[in-house]
Amino acid sequence: MLEDAARVRILDAIFPGGFDPASGAGWKTNPAGTAWRYRNPQGPSGIVKVRVRQRGTTPGRLGSW
Repeated sequence: MLEDAARVRILDAIFPGGFDPASGAGWKTNPAGTAWRYRNPQGPSGIVKVRVRQRGTTPGRLGSW
């Protein structure tokens, strides 16, 4: 779920886990394990690319949608 600054929901979608090497669809991570990328031409709700990065050093905190 993604909310704007006023905490109004602007996106609510579920992205499946895993990666399919045959199609190239799914999640990949960077070598440091601090950023994740999802790609799928037939993605949920028409979303074909998502990027998530760890922000700072606080465990469990993600950012930069």
